[in-house]
Amino acid sequence: MDQIKIGAFIAATRKEQHLTQEALAEALGVSNRSVSRWETGKNLPDVSLFTPLCEILGITVNELLQGERMEETVIMQKAEETLLTALTDNDRKIRHVNRRLLIVSTAGAAVIVALLSIVYLMFFTPCPSHDGDTGEWDDWFPLHSAYTLALNDAGQPVFKDPAKAMRKAKSDCSDSIRALQKEHHLLPLSRFYYKPYKAWAWQLVASSQYTAVTAQGVDLAMFLDIYENSF
Repeated sequence: MDQIKIGAFIAATRKEQHLTQEALAEALGVSNRSVSRWETGKNLPDVSLFTPLCEILGITVNELLQGERMEETVIMQKAEETLLTALTDNDRKIRHVNRRLLIVSTAGAAVIVALLSIVYLMFFTPCPSHDGDTGEWDDWFPLHSAYTLALNDAGQPVFKDPAKAMRKAKSDCSDSIRALQKEHHLLPLSRFYYKPYKAWAWQLVASSQYTAVTAQGVDLAMFLDIYENSF
């Protein structure tokens, strides 16, 4: 838009309406200085003033933006051009914003994944283990490869394959697990949620008659004691 041309047009149409700058300013609720700056092309009126300004000056918004009088057919054509330009600009802005949001969200997701990976590696990766004398604990569990034991650097028993051991224990101790879940409203037993089972399993042993569920509670508690060492 040509601000100088628009300013001159505002001044000319104001004079056609026999209005002073002061009168126009008062009608629009602005200062005389604002009208003067419009007419010299230093500033444009605020968009919110376009409609009342045009009504006072007896012109259309398209004429104001073009800085000249136009025939009706030309006004319609310019209106279509202005609309298309606005739609194009709006579409461009939306694409730009969407692109920025995509970049930000992708970067944020990457940071979250990286942090989760670090946390997982720090707290949920099996600890280093080595073969050694595990006879003291081997009799605690049925003979099965899932329960194969090793020793960590502190000489504590650990499962060589904790994930496999967990799957096997959930199968072997399913009755006690269900009993604990029902009685204490526990979440499913998992690598990320096992400590409540570890605490309540011993209480299940202490507070119940010796049954199959109680026996499984003993097995589960002993399993979780060693499972915890494995990380």
